Amino acid sequence: MLQVQNQNETEFQNSLIEKVKKPRDTTLERLSTPLGKTRIPEIKQGEYALVRNAETKDEKGWMIPPYKNAQIKMGFDNEPVIGEKVTAIPLHVKIEPFQLGISKVTKTKNSGCLENKKKEFFWAVELETIIDKEILEVERVDSNYKDQMPFAVFVIYPSVEFARSLDKSSLSKTSLPKNVTLERVSSAIDLDNDKKPDFISVYFCCGEQEKESTEECPYLCKKYYIKTAGKWQIFISMISQKSVEQK
Repeated sequence: MLQVQNQNETEFQNSLIEKVKKPRDTTLERLSTPLGKTRIPEIKQGEYALVRNAETKDEKGWMIPPYKNAQIKMGFDNEPVIGEKVTAIPLHVKIEPFQLGISKVTKTKNSGCLENKKKEFFWAVELETIIDKEILEVERVDSNYKDQMPFAVFVIYPSVEFARSLDKSSLSKTSLPKNVTLERVSSAIDLDNDKKPDFISVYFCCGEQEKESTEECPYLCKKYYIKTAGKWQIFISMISQKSVEQK
């Protein structure tokens, strides 16, 4: 079982009180049907960095081992419910998906970093603090990641405990969106327990969409696709700077 840092008793009581006071948004209920059938959940988020915290920093300001805890922070367009669970699926590491509770929600002015730049505010969300030894000691995925941020997680809200990451070797060209090659797929997620991808993230070199390798590419284009009613649709499209290899 994943180890998390417990809230103190006062914080726990207050979170319960706020949860009871707040009207229930029925669109955020866990999506399931009788007889063991499942439905695609309403995706609220995508990929985020897991950040490890320590007492010591290197000369560049990065925290270095031993790490004392880890956190996942993100922004929601709509206000989530404190105490609700999210599912976090580690990507490209051999760590099982885990569930974390939403511990803090803060209404925050949008400085233009959100995909929807027209929104005046967003909800900054903090999850339970992780103290699990496996996560605190795991090696980073590769040189594109810092030791302090060893891997990314795919976050689903509300929680879907059976959701899993799919190995690229299990994918076929016919299971992907049109014009997407297997080489460009970064991650694939099964959201309805049928062992087929319902969400994929695709990375390629910006301005050179036919170039499969991103080794010499300073900027990456990212596209997130989600499959609904049997059809793939672009969920998010963005550009990011590729991180420099950590020395």
